[in-house]
Amino acid sequence: MLAGLGKEFLVKLGRGLILRLLAYSLFLLGFWLLFQAFEKSNILLGVAGGAAVLVAMWAMVGFRRSYMGGHRANGDSGRSISRKGPDS
Repeated sequence: MLAGLGKEFLVKLGRGLILRLLAYSLFLLGFWLLFQAFEKSNILLGVAGGAAVLVAMWAMVGFRRSYMGGHRANGDSGRSISRKGPDS
């Protein structure tokens, strides 16, 4: 069934899914730590939770760029080039 996809594609897909699940787990841990920090009035838990959320967001974007090819949803390359319209 999956023989036509190729081993390289399946390895890349599996690695991307595992890394994405790890990033979501870190994201969840960060928000849980933030919740615990507010509940127990502990600044260290809040700092750790905030750092975990930031690292998780960075990891999600990094994994998406490296394993999904870095393409944007609308096909834009990200460059801002001013183009002259037909009126100019």
